[in-house]
Order: sequence, then C-alpha cells, then structure tokens
Amino acid sequence: AYHGDTFMAMKVGDDEDYHFAFKEKKGVIHIPTKLPALEEAFEKYGNNLICFIVEPLLQGAGGMQMYDISFLKRARELCDQYDVILIFDEVATGFGRTGNRFVADLVLPDILVLGKALTGGYIGHAVTVANHKIYNGFYSDDPTHALMHGPTFMGNALACTVALKSIELFEKEDYMSKIKKISEVTKREMQGFSDPRIKEVRIMGGCVCIEVYDSNTLNGFQEFAYQHGVFSRPFLTYMYAMVPYIIKEDELVHVLDVMKAWFRH
Repeated sequence: AYHGDTFMAMKVGDDEDYHFAFKEKKGVIHIPTKLPALEEAFEKYGNNLICFIVEPLLQGAGGMQMYDISFLKRARELCDQYDVILIFDEVATGFGRTGNRFVADLVLPDILVLGKALTGGYIGHAVTVANHKIYNGFYSDDPTHALMHGPTFMGNALACTVALKSIELFEKEDYMSKIKKISEVTKREMQGFSDPRIKEVRIMGGCVCIEVYDSNTLNGFQEFAYQHGVFSRPFLTYMYAMVPYIIKEDELVHVLDVMKAWFRH
C-alpha cells in the first residue's frame, strides 16, 4: 500500500524504500485484500485496532491490484463490530477511476481522502472528509479536544476555486459516461490478448494493467512507448495505463496498441 510521502503516511505504507531512515515501525500491520486475511486480522488484533486504511477496489502503487467489493463490505461490518475507524484513500480511485464516482458511494467509510482529480492536476489540493462521529470528536470548547492541524496552505482560495470548477465540469459534462466508454473500449481492445510472459491482464473503469512474471520483461518499455508517442511509467512487474478522461477513442486504442506491441516487437 502507498498513502503518501508525509511521515505518518509513510508509516502506514508497506514500501520499505520509505522506511529505511526510520526506526522499526510499531503498531502497523499489513494484510492482502483477501477476506480470510481480513477476518484473521480483526480476530487477532480487532480489540487493539484504531483504524483500517485501504485504497478501495483498486490498489495503485500496491501493484494495481483490483479486488471485489465484498472485501470492503466485510471490512465495514468488522469496523462497526470492533469500533474501528474505516478510512478510504480515494486520492487515486476517486472521481470515477474505478468506474464508480466514488467507491464510498458503495461502502461508506468514516473518513474519505480525495486529491488528484479534485483539481484536474492544475494545482495541488486535497481534502479529508469525515462523518459526524469523527467531526464531533474534535468539536468542543475545550482546546485539548481541538485537531491541531493548520498547514500554511490549508484552505488555499485558488486551489478551492479550481476544485469547485473541476467538480462542476465533472458533473456537467457527464464524465462517468466517458469513463464507461473508456472501460468498454479497453475491454474490447484487450480481449483475447495474451503472451507467455504475461501473468494477468486486469481492467477496471479507467485503468488497465498488464502484470508480467519477470520485471526484466518490461526493461526498455518506457523508451519504446515514448518513441511511439506514449508517456508511460511501468514499475516492478506492472505495465499500466490510467488515461485522462478526455482521451479520444483513437488515442486510447493507440495507447493500448503500443502496450500490446511491446510483446510482439
């Protein structure tokens, strides 16, 4: 999992590249997005858990892993049972990337984190949305109950204005229909595509991932794609595309053709 580069966000991620400068992590456990692992973790640690953080339906830097909604529904049940805060990191998945406007529309978390598409990439901006239970925990005349969090650029007027406009355009121009079309074209173009070096082809909403067995298979792909007019950044054993929603069908087909061409050149 990857949840950002600030101190505590790095702590809850599992990429050791972000931990080498720190002492041993304490109080953080990681599990795969599988129901048995979820059940086991809550049975073992449930009474001591404070929160459960997850990228819903689609794990980005965690390997472009796509999983079933049943995992999140069960997580919600277990969090309610053990009084654990459920946090959805929808920085990457929000605003339609999974084919849903927000995964939070399907399973409601206690805290929702949004960014990226919030401003369409025009300016840095993110929001943390919480339910009344969380909000009321800090709403008091007692200063000791306050959430002492006041970054210099918090509530930046320009960023908020861009975010409002981005949301307006997202709704007004019906981007969910555009995302549905992207998904349909991707499934059509990738249907039947295979290669002995490929472990799996995964598609969800506006995202496609080709996972290979050996990372060496992708050596040189970034330059190959660039020479064919496509910016790409494969990592580890994952070749993927999270295309912009404004992409035209012929452009999308070209991106997918370049990905497939790598295995044929």
